[in-house]
Amino acid sequence: MWIEVTVEGGHVVVNWEGCGGELFSHYRILRKTGDSTTVVAEIENAGTTTWVDESVEVGGTYEYLVQSKGVIEGSYVLLGSTDWAAVTVE
Repeated sequence: MWIEVTVEGGHVVVNWEGCGGELFSHYRILRKTGDSTTVVAEIENAGTTTWVDESVEVGGTYEYLVQSKGVIEGSYVLLGSTDWAAVTVE
């Protein structure tokens, strides 16, 4: 999966390659700032491949990673993941 992060209007726009299929459950978007990593969104629509982070601050540097999660026999599994992508809000 690929990922692209850009800054538009003071917000971070995260775009990624979709990874659906019949096992698909949701996308999980993680954001890293310094030593802290947080799940900032979970999206259940496999066709959604853009998310806007409106909770960033000017001057901040943020890293994002998107995971595609699925369900096999009642347990969540990782179907795919992007690499971390960094952006500074200016």
